Amino acid sequence: MKTPLTDSDWRWAADSLGVSVAKIKTIAHVESGREGAFYDDGPHADEPVILFEPHHFHKHTKGRFAQSMSPVLAGKRWPLSYRSWIRPNKRAGVDPYGPSSIQHEKLAAAAALDREAALKSCSWGRFQIMGSNYQACGFASLQGFINAMYTSERTQLEAFVGFIRSNGALLAALRAGDWDTVARHYNGPANVPVYGRLLRMAYRKFSSQ
Repeated sequence: MKTPLTDSDWRWAADSLGVSVAKIKTIAHVESGREGAFYDDGPHADEPVILFEPHHFHKHTKGRFAQSMSPVLAGKRWPLSYRSWIRPNKRAGVDPYGPSSIQHEKLAAAAALDREAALKSCSWGRFQIMGSNYQACGFASLQGFINAMYTSERTQLEAFVGFIRSNGALLAALRAGDWDTVARHYNGPANVPVYGRLLRMAYRKFSSQ
């Protein structure tokens, strides 16, 4: 089992960004929730929690694999490439991602088609940073970023700090507690109202502790 973040780790990150620990824990909570940074058990124990994003894979591969065979995982076929983001809707039975337990298998299937694009198309670790943002996190190579995601919660936290620092508007919004703007810069414009609301709810929880 990987060593969890300590109070001094959280404080280091907060001081580095000029924000409260509560604000950093807010993003971590909304991004990875109970799953945290690494899987605790199963075939991927001690591997980073990931989410494979088929619409990003489509973008990075210019749609070359939109018609490729979809892997069968957990009794269902999961397309690896589609043009646009699909909003999850559990009530309507719409689930474009699938359970966390199959994400590394989806990544492996996509990597067999285009490894670099597949790694860029996952969000990684406790802070769910897209692999395509490796340079913004301060890494000279995609592989360096991936190695950090596998190393420890601390190296994931360091990548997060680099990512926030790389975007002045995001850093300013985080300092101001402007959660809708944080949502837009951190996760894109597609789901700002929902994501902003989740951030505000989480921040109320952590700021009262």
